[in-house]
Amino acid sequence: RLLRRFFFGLWPDQSVRENLVCSTKETVQVSGGRAVAAENLHITVAFLGSINKAQLRKVRAVPPVTASKFVITLDTLHFHRSSRMLWLVPREIPVELVLLRQSLWDGLEQAGCKREHRLYRPHLTLARRSQIVREVVKPVVWPVTKLALLESVPAPKGVSYEVAQTWRLGE
Repeated sequence: RLLRRFFFGLWPDQSVRENLVCSTKETVQVSGGRAVAAENLHITVAFLGSINKAQLRKVRAVPPVTASKFVITLDTLHFHRSSRMLWLVPREIPVELVLLRQSLWDGLEQAGCKREHRLYRPHLTLARRSQIVREVVKPVVWPVTKLALLESVPAPKGVSYEVAQTWRLGE
């Protein structure tokens, strides 16, 4: 493939992933939606879209970012009406995430990528084609220690996300 789809994201470790699934399983069932596979759970930080090999080389050279480790607490359900997606979102967005995204985009722009200008709403998609739910969800506390470059790969049942590279966040 000449063009491949990439994005930077927060990629949970196994214990956070299991916690996310346990905390939201019933809610996803109640929503009637199609659950996102546990191995695909993530929070997008910067969506790049389709890029070629030369662009990918430039993108890989942008991090490591000087951003700090942080904790994000996913504690609120949000139903995205137009796309019928059920999201898990933080009530409070950590300032470290805002700074991470900003410095990452500063570097990506210098590498020739086009910055997204829409409002950034960090979210973790739990289900697609769901109905609105009025559930209270048990908060998931996620210590974020790394940033990942992920490739979106077409798969028989949608897409799978493959980690192309990771960078540890600072103290």
